[in-house]
Amino acid sequence: MAFYENLFHIAPDMRPMFREDLAGQGMKFLATMNTIAELLDDPEALESEMRDLSEGHASFGVRAEHFAPMGAALMVTLGETLGADFTDELRDAWRAAFEEVARRMTGSAIAS
Repeated sequence: MAFYENLFHIAPDMRPMFREDLAGQGMKFLATMNTIAELLDDPEALESEMRDLSEGHASFGVRAEHFAPMGAALMVTLGETLGADFTDELRDAWRAAFEEVARRMTGSAIAS
């Protein structure tokens, strides 16, 4: 998956945090993004999902500092995938959404 290729290019030290099966990991990532999008209109359910995500990621050693390279990799991947359709407005919306997810996760179980 292009996202992980970009992530490991930006932050090669993060590679050991992921299993070898990146295809399965990619599917899990997309499913999680879909779940978050579906819960945007249900703040209570979203908060519960974010808490569960945060606890799960903390158990894998994810720290607050890991979110910056992940956000950068996401922006690069979306830009590569969407090309000219990745407008400034869309880029800003994705960046804001990712920063909100990161803020919620680091405000919960993830260490700073």
